[in-house]
Parts: sequence; structure tokens; C-alpha cells
Amino acid sequence: MKSIYFFVKRLYELYVALVRRYYKFEHIVVLVPENDDVDRESIDSELSFYVGANQPWRARTRIPLPTRILYLMRGDPVVTIGISYKQWHRLWLNEFNVDANKCHVAAWSWHQLSTFVNREFVSREIDDKKSFEKLMTAMKCKTAVKKAYVFGTGPSLIKCFQWQYSDGIRIACNTMVKSDRIWNHIKPNILVAGDAIHHFSNTDYANNFRRDLRKRLSDNPDLLFLYPSDFHFFVSRHLSEYRNQLIPMGSNGNTDPFKNFNGRLTRASNENVLTMLQLPLAANFAREIYFLGYDGRASGDTGFWRSDNEYNYVEELERLRAAYPAFFSYYLESSSDKNSYVKKVHGQALDNNMERAERNGYVLYSLASSHTNTFQKRYERYLTAKCHV
Repeated sequence: MKSIYFFVKRLYELYVALVRRYYKFEHIVVLVPENDDVDRESIDSELSFYVGANQPWRARTRIPLPTRILYLMRGDPVVTIGISYKQWHRLWLNEFNVDANKCHVAAWSWHQLSTFVNREFVSREIDDKKSFEKLMTAMKCKTAVKKAYVFGTGPSLIKCFQWQYSDGIRIACNTMVKSDRIWNHIKPNILVAGDAIHHFSNTDYANNFRRDLRKRLSDNPDLLFLYPSDFHFFVSRHLSEYRNQLIPMGSNGNTDPFKNFNGRLTRASNENVLTMLQLPLAANFAREIYFLGYDGRASGDTGFWRSDNEYNYVEELERLRAAYPAFFSYYLESSSDKNSYVKKVHGQALDNNMERAERNGYVLYSLASSHTNTFQKRYERYLTAKCHV
């Protein structure tokens, strides 16, 4: 069902691209509840931050069905505020729910709106073949290596000083940009990030991340920053001075992170940075892959899993949760099993993909123990292999 939705969505995107050649929408429609005062300053600010400056918009309290269909056919963008998110709302492919109190994907909706409004720019910029060529040209001196090191932000990342990584490609993620000590020891070739709230939102947490990201890109001109193409308009505006180091990755619609690029730089359609971005990159560069910082979630952990203030903006986490309550409620409070997200992204499905890859010649090791069976198995294998080195 999911694949059918994305196929229909892609057809609609092509349709809108055609319509935009002959029709230009006049304004963004903002649908608000009848009893709510419209905070025009806030809407102006958010539209400017995500979509571009001076976006014309008009508030409406209701949209009759015929008008709604007309907006859909013309490709007029509609922003909804004060409306709870329902799965069937996705049928309105031109509507974007940005209410952080009622919609768990509100942050992603802002970027989808940005892509929708700036379709001409995005379609001109996003090219999986050109992205692949750009990556391979930048990494040409590294393609002969046999190892890849993949770093998460779990507590074991602090153990990174026990090893050297110069014999392989180093793929870091997210807030590791904060720590000078860890960054300078690992010396990543590639940094990835893929979360709309933590990395590409209008929050202090994300602003701190982008501040430190700018420092790493500036100090390391050979460093590449890869991210989902959904965020390309935003990233290209907010990090424009590092354009040559930015590489967007489109989705291949596949959930297997070991899928071969075959000349097109695409990411897996998964919800976690490891399986979405890091593992596809590592698997296409090397057959021997080492993981560090994928510790899972201990029984006493809060949030998704434990991290450390040295390489995470721990002091901003509470304010981040307050800014996007529906997201954190959906992933951390809607299930009685607080490990449900970890099981979903680092559980049996990932283990199955890894085992299939290992049967096909990949060697996968975890350098530290983990609360997840997926990585603990590969830590035990590492200890056994290490004894025979």
C-alpha cells in the first residue's frame, strides 16, 4: 500500500510540474480553525524560514469540497493548522499539516511544502546521476579501500579513541559535529543527517547543529554533507556557502540498505539515519563495515536512547520536545513498549538485511556491545575475530 501511495504521489508531482508551466498559484492557502486567532507574524516567520522570503498567503477557516478539488487540480498549496493528523489526509497531495501540537510529521510537512512551492528549483537541482558522479569524484582517492567505519551517537561513541580509522572511509552522523575531540580523532569523510526536527527545524537544537556543521564544513573543505533530497531547498539556502560540499540523496523506494547504487545516488526508504543514509553509503564503498555508537536503549534510558553532552545538545532536548509535542508523543508515549522505535529501526528487519548481506560476502562488526540483538551479535563476532588476528 505504501509503494502505491508513493507511486501516485510521484505521478502527481509530475502533473504539478506540467501545470506550473502554464499556471502560477497566487498565494498559499492557510486553513485555520474558525475560533482561532491567526498569528500572522508566526506564519510569516515560518514561511520565510522554510519556504522562502515574502511568500504571499491567505487564511481561510473552511474550504468547500469543490474548492478543495480545484486547489488539488491546479496544484495550489494548502497549509493546515489546528487539525489533527489522519492517515487519509495524505490523499490531499497538495495539503501540508504543520501543526506541531496535532501532527507528528509537522516538521516534515514544512519541507514538503517548501519542495512543492519551489518545484522548479528542486527539479532542476535534484539529479541522482549527477549526485552519484559528484560523490564518486570527491571520493575517488578512497574507492580502493576495503573498510568503512560507521558512527552513531550512542554512549559507546566515547570509546572511539581506542582505534584508528585511517584505513577506511569514515561516515559520521548528526550531532557528532559538536565535539572537537571526537571529530578530530575520527576525521570523517562523510557526514549525514536526516531528521526534520533535530537538524532542519527552526529550533535552538537544530540551529546549534547547523552552527557546528558550518564550522566542520569550513574547516574541512573535503568533507561531504549528505542528506535526503526532501531537505535540499532548505539546505541549499541555509548552507549556500558550502554548495560544493552538499549532496542530496533521493529515495529509491527500497527498504534494503545494501542496495547497489548502480550509477544513481539514492537512499533507502527507512526512518533512521543508519539504514536511510549511512549503511547504503558504507555498503557501496566497502565489504567490511565496522559500527560504533549503536548501543540501543538501556532499561533506564529516557527518550529514544541515551547520548552524551559532549556530542549532543542535551540541554536543548526538553525545549525540542516542547516545540514538537505530537512527534515525541507518537514515538515515545503512544506505545507501552518504550523500545518500540529501536526495535523498528535496529531490530529484526535490520538483522535480516544484515544476515542476507553477510551471506553475500559482507563482513559486519560492532566495535562495542549493544542492548540490541542486531549489534550485540556482531560485537561478539568482532571479539571472536579479534582473538584470531
